[in-house]
Amino acid sequence: MTAGFEAVTPQRAGQIMRAWAHQPWPMSVQDGIDVYTSFGFSPHPQEPQLFTSDTSPDEADSFFTSEGDQIDSVRMLLSNIIPEEKGGSAFRPQIRAAYARFVAAFLEILGSPQVAKEKGEVFSSQWFLDNCVGVRVGGNDGLIALSLESPEMAGIHQDDLRRGITDYSPANDPLLEG
Repeated sequence: MTAGFEAVTPQRAGQIMRAWAHQPWPMSVQDGIDVYTSFGFSPHPQEPQLFTSDTSPDEADSFFTSEGDQIDSVRMLLSNIIPEEKGGSAFRPQIRAAYARFVAAFLEILGSPQVAKEKGEVFSSQWFLDNCVGVRVGGNDGLIALSLESPEMAGIHQDDLRRGITDYSPANDPLLEG
């Protein structure tokens, strides 16, 4: 773990986002492995859905989820993780500046985000692409991540937004009651 905040360049973030977002979907687990290994990232020895990133070349810090053989979502770190004991809020200006650079780069590639949120220490910008893939860059006072949703998951997310659901809890979404 490093002593300070580190992030990939906005150009690298755009390259990574494009590689995942512009794959033919649905994407198989093997397709996902092929994407991350094309960047030189390595799988976790026992769980190939977990993999390394530019900011963590020796330890898997990124992952994708799947149902059967189809990838539902991808979450890749664009920065290192600032542990709470190191005072993540002490790095807030650096983290927010890096986030702003990522958003600016994604604006050039994707246009304006459909959703942008900031609540306390949590922030994000979300795009839904023409191929129906969801792309989000966001984080908190301890990290910045790139998340992608398969067209199916992005469709569910867009339906929720149309219904006004932005907080996923049983009180706000009757489908989550159990």
